[in-house]
Amino acid sequence: MLGRGALLAALACLAWPAPAGAGFQVGLQDDSQFLSSIPWVRERALNHAETLGVTYIRMTMVWEGYRSQGLQPYDDAVDDALARGMTVQLTVTGNPAFTLYGLGDIGYRWPSPSRYARWLGRVARHFRGRVALYSLWNEPNLAAYLWPQRLGHRELGPWLYGRLAAAGYRAVKRADPKARVLVGEAAPSNHPVRFMERAARSVPGGLVADGWAHHPYQFVDVWPGVPQGRYSGGICSRPVYSTDSRIRWNVQFGLRPDHHHSRYRYESPGGHVPNELCQ
Repeated sequence: MLGRGALLAALACLAWPAPAGAGFQVGLQDDSQFLSSIPWVRERALNHAETLGVTYIRMTMVWEGYRSQGLQPYDDAVDDALARGMTVQLTVTGNPAFTLYGLGDIGYRWPSPSRYARWLGRVARHFRGRVALYSLWNEPNLAAYLWPQRLGHRELGPWLYGRLAAAGYRAVKRADPKARVLVGEAAPSNHPVRFMERAARSVPGGLVADGWAHHPYQFVDVWPGVPQGRYSGGICSRPVYSTDSRIRWNVQFGLRPDHHHSRYRYESPGGHVPNELCQ
C-alpha cells in the first residue's frame, strides 16, 4: 500500500508526453516510497501506481538531500520510473524553514539566484534526456519556503522568486534544451496568482517558462458548486507566463476546476496569453 504521504501529483491539460487523444496525465508523488525507499519497496509502490493508471511521477529535490546524499537516490528512482514508461518531473528547491532551520548554501532566506542556477544546471546536465520537466522552487509564496515575503511595506517574495525563476530557466535550458521548465509550484493560499503576476513584472521582459505548476489542495470541506473563501487567489488559473499557452499543470492534489471559480486575465509585458484553460 502506498504511503500516507502520497499525493495525486499532476493533472495536466495537454500534458507532455501523453498517449494520443489523452487530455491529461494522472501522476503521483510519494518520495518516501519512490525516492527514499529500498529497491523492493519502490518496485512494489510502482506496481501499485501502475494499477492506478499513473504515467507521471513527481519528485522533490531539496538542497540538503542533494548535499548529503548526492544524486544516486534520484538516479535509481528516475531510472526505475523510466523503465515503466513514466514521465518524471523534478521539483528543485532550497532548504525550507523546517529543514536544518533553513540553513545551508541554498536555503529559504534570501537565496542566491546564481547559486541556485549553478546547482540546477548541474542537476539538469546529469539527468539530460531522462527528466522531462523541472519545477523551479516549491511554494515560493509561503514564508517557510522563501523569505522574506515582505520587508516593511515592500513586498519582496515575488521579486525574490522572479530572480530565482529567471536564472533557473536559463540554467535548465542551457543544460537540457528539450526539458520543460515550470514556474510556480505555488501554494493555494497567499494569493498565488497575484504573487506570480508580480514575480513576472519584477523581471525585465517578464518570466519565460513552458508552463505553470500549481497546488490546488485545500484543507476545508466545500459542497460541490459552493465557492470557498479560505484560499485567496483562486484555484482555476492560467499559465500566464508560458511559452505554450495550452499547458497548465495542477500538482499536489488534482482538483477539477469548474465554472464557479474565478478566472484571470493578465496582461504581461509581451502581451497576454490568449487561451482559457478552465472550461
